[in-house]
Amino acid sequence: MLSENITKWIVMQAELSEGNEVIIRYGLKRIKMLITDMIFTMVMGILLGVFIESILFHVSFVLLRLVAGGYHSPTEKKCKIDSAIITFLSIIVLKYIYFNNIIMSCSFHLFINFIIIRESPIESGNKPLSPNERRVNHNKVIVILIIQDIVLIVFMIHERHSLFNAIYVSQLVVVILIIVEILRKSYSKG
Repeated sequence: MLSENITKWIVMQAELSEGNEVIIRYGLKRIKMLITDMIFTMVMGILLGVFIESILFHVSFVLLRLVAGGYHSPTEKKCKIDSAIITFLSIIVLKYIYFNNIIMSCSFHLFINFIIIRESPIESGNKPLSPNERRVNHNKVIVILIIQDIVLIVFMIHERHSLFNAIYVSQLVVVILIIVEILRKSYSKG
């Protein structure tokens, strides 16, 4: 297996202990998943004629999702399926739905930002966080949202609605995953 060979090569080159192999293997697996997700996103974007928008959605979504948390699938297989469905549906939204009403978009966007800032990072049973990770990730969420919101404003000013929508939808999907995790937790308690 290629990842095994890469892991062994890294361990030998860096003179790491064999205990670090697990960490390296996990990191390589995550990189492979990110690359696979990006390729799927690009293919869907090409097929639906929203290539740039799909890449912008994916990058924006991944950056925010990594630190904001939310629902995580219990198994790797379900994670891959859920990721593909979320990506597919998001790209469909990018292709066919436009958020052109500025007042409505801005109002709803403030609500999205409020939920993300208030609830993030939210851990799931599959992704527990230490108190320090919570604090650091919360600060990262705020920085990422500020950067994304500045880019949104620039796109709005320059009337680049499809690019505006890509970031907007990425934040909307993050909020949906946060709400799903909140609901999952409340139902599992009750």
